[in-house]
Amino acid sequence: MTRELKKRDLHAALTELFAAPPPNERFAAALGAHLRSRAHQLGREWVTKPQEGTWREGFKGFGVKHRSRVFLSGACLLLAIMVASTVVVVGPGQVWAALQQLIGFVPGIGFVNLRETALLAQPTAQIRDGITLVVDEVVAERDQTQLHYHIEGVPSDLAWHMGPEYTGEEEAWLITEEGYRYPVGSVSMSENEGYLGFPALPKGIFLVTLELPRLPLARPGALPQNWRIPLRLEPGMARVAAEKLPTIVYTDAALVRSGVRISIPVVAIGKEVTAVTLVGEVLNRKWSMFKLDSANPVTGEYETYLTDDQGRHYRRSYPAAVPAPMEPQEIRPGERLTQLTETFTFQPLTADLEEVTLHIPAVDVKVPTEVSFEVDIGENPQVGDVFPLDIPLKVADFNVRFERGEIQRDQEGRILLRLTTAPVEPQGDKQLSQLEASAPGSCCLVETGFEVETQRLSVSFELRNDDGSLSTGPQTVFINHAVVTLLGPFELIWPIPSAR
Repeated sequence: MTRELKKRDLHAALTELFAAPPPNERFAAALGAHLRSRAHQLGREWVTKPQEGTWREGFKGFGVKHRSRVFLSGACLLLAIMVASTVVVVGPGQVWAALQQLIGFVPGIGFVNLRETALLAQPTAQIRDGITLVVDEVVAERDQTQLHYHIEGVPSDLAWHMGPEYTGEEEAWLITEEGYRYPVGSVSMSENEGYLGFPALPKGIFLVTLELPRLPLARPGALPQNWRIPLRLEPGMARVAAEKLPTIVYTDAALVRSGVRISIPVVAIGKEVTAVTLVGEVLNRKWSMFKLDSANPVTGEYETYLTDDQGRHYRRSYPAAVPAPMEPQEIRPGERLTQLTETFTFQPLTADLEEVTLHIPAVDVKVPTEVSFEVDIGENPQVGDVFPLDIPLKVADFNVRFERGEIQRDQEGRILLRLTTAPVEPQGDKQLSQLEASAPGSCCLVETGFEVETQRLSVSFELRNDDGSLSTGPQTVFINHAVVTLLGPFELIWPIPSAR
């Protein structure tokens, strides 16, 4: 979202709002709260991953994907206050029609100023040697350009770049017709899709070429190289005219349970997708929000889905033109993430319904811990060594006992120390599901896991000193944080306006 909105645009929208029929105070309060919550984050740009470090450092561990997001400007805060405080407020459909000119919702991207934004006219694909590269969306704003892509047809035996020699640097450019080249500045990638962040394009540029020396994360020579894909952009308002954008419904659906508050401030209902924005807030001062759609580690239920009043199910959906939303927030060292906002996409709703329910199997919070213990692996550890342990601990109020240690070699040839606990018993509506640990005598934490079948936790460390030699002898393990899963299901219900 750009940081400024033209005064004449704001004036025009408010004129339409205040000339409208009688009030709907509940909708006004919900809309005001939503805009205020976004405006409070003004100036915080969460960029996935600048071109530094390694892919492994950015994405190992929990697989959480981030991407850059700039939130609403101060003008929206002014608008929120005026809408929430005045009694002359119209219904959801009319308010959205007036506000859409200012803060359009682009599926998979979020809220943008459509008057000052260019968007990809349509998804664009190129096929080479059976590999398809699809550019799903381009959002060219005043201060940045975001591009989402995905890749199809990669054979399973062609491994992506996950070796230690990978530097984490990716090369990509957007090139204008005049030949000006804009290099990639931030990346957010998994093996088959990702986001690329570029500098802002000059105003009025609607034809650019994406140039990739090789596909992101691809092993050199494994896949076709030197890609060039022409892209045609269009003014953001063209989507409004073509009615490509979804209807926005603001809701007051919320519940408080297990020490967290979960709410749905806004839902985007489109012909191809339904996007639900979920906000989670911890009520325990020691906790941090971690994940809003976690699997239930006790029952094994993992699917987040919608149902309607007719009993129909709507599963998660990731259409090419509406990529799976990525988490916009990033926690800095020493900070607690007390509130987390995520948007989830589902199959499109049918027309003949009055009420929708969101079902979430579980929610994760992170709890700080100060627990340590020592494991002696001997002076000559060998792959295959197994040794019993009996180390009882208290972790986030759960009784944990490490009962087994094993020296393993993983697929990348690294020698690991794997430590496994005895089954951990749930406590009421909570279960300890993950340990964040460190071992200064070893290289790094490689894996942390939870087995639903046995209710056992495990952590694995690479046994490597700074000089590359194998770690030996006593190893001190520190458990820094624990992830506690709040067992669901969590269910939130909201009505659907009769006219969408």
